[in-house]
Amino acid sequence: MYKLCSVRQNKERAVSAGAVKPLVELVAEEGSGMADKAMVVLNSLAGIEEGKEAIVEEGGIAALVEAIEDGSVKGKEFAVLTLVQLCAHSVNNRGLLVREGGIPPLVALSQNGSVRAKHKVCLFVASYIFLSHLYCCFSVMFNCCDVLTE
Repeated sequence: MYKLCSVRQNKERAVSAGAVKPLVELVAEEGSGMADKAMVVLNSLAGIEEGKEAIVEEGGIAALVEAIEDGSVKGKEFAVLTLVQLCAHSVNNRGLLVREGGIPPLVALSQNGSVRAKHKVCLFVASYIFLSHLYCCFSVMFNCCDVLTE
């Protein structure tokens, strides 16, 4: 499905066909072995506006926050990348991320995650310096400048 969704028109078709709901459900299933694969496809679908809307409507932000808490190393990285896309231009989505409890797991990942995951979290924070109050929350909790220079 990932290869199919590499083309914009196919992304639109996948969203219209209702692919987002089962993908979000797969992300939430621990131990199925499909969560990481589903996150890769969701990350691709988050590249179009219809995909972003569908992911949020189907509870994707909560599922991605859970993946950051309990997912595999790779899954955590894709969860952060997808959240970046969902929250980049949406104050509502950033607020939803906060309400879903997304700040503590991101902070934990920035401190205990892989080097790649730490970079992704810091890039996530840095991209919102002027867009959101998230930066203020994170900057108090950790210093990502040293992570970016590793």
